[in-house]
Formats: sequence, C-alpha cells, structure tokens
Amino acid sequence: MAVHVDVGDEWVVVRFTGLERLLTMKHGAQLPIRAITSAQVQLLTEVDPELSWSPFATRVPGVAVAGSFAWEGHPGGRQLWCVERDAEVLVVDLDAEAYELPYGRVVLQHPDRNDLAWWIAERVSR
Repeated sequence: MAVHVDVGDEWVVVRFTGLERLLTMKHGAQLPIRAITSAQVQLLTEVDPELSWSPFATRVPGVAVAGSFAWEGHPGGRQLWCVERDAEVLVVDLDAEAYELPYGRVVLQHPDRNDLAWWIAERVSR
C-alpha cells in the first residue's frame, strides 16, 4: 500500500504513489485541519461501500475501491477512496461546503490508521 499521510498543525496531506496513484487517478489531497469534522477508524462495512460508478475511479468488488466517487445527499457531494481488501479503514469527514473542498469524506487503508485517527482528532480538537 503506497498511501502516505502526513499530519501537521494546519494540514493533513495524503499522497498516493505507485499502484495507488494509478488506481485513484490522483496524486493525493490536502485537507485543512480546520475543515475536518471527524477522523475515526471504522469497519469497511459500516462506511457504506455502495458507491456510484465514476470515470475517475477504480472499483473491483472485494479487491479495490480507489478514486473519486459521488456521494449523493451529503455536503461536498464527493468522496475520495483508496482501499484494498482491508476490513478497517481511516475515515476523515470534512465540512466541504464551508471550505469549498472537492471532498466531503476521505476513506483510506493505512497500517497506522489508529494512530492517524488519534493524531488528526487531537489537532481538530484544538
């Protein structure tokens, strides 16, 4: 998995390299800390993996969900996913409308997801 997440005082920077860059069709995303409403680890089945088809994403059920997907009825209207066969994922929700962001939710598979959720939540609470 080539997803790199850097948590700073002002930004959470997500970078995709290798196969993940190809699957997501993205270099990554910069998420302002002030726009993050929550960061938590959830079971993939709880995150509602029913995503619409997208020409800017890869979706192979049971294998990989990666890229930008519509998120009907939610502020921001889009989600960024990069998940392969992992039961638990890092879910970062954002106030996309207030901060004019392209995504209302970012869902990532990462080996340090619990630590990242804690670090992000720590900065959001400041």
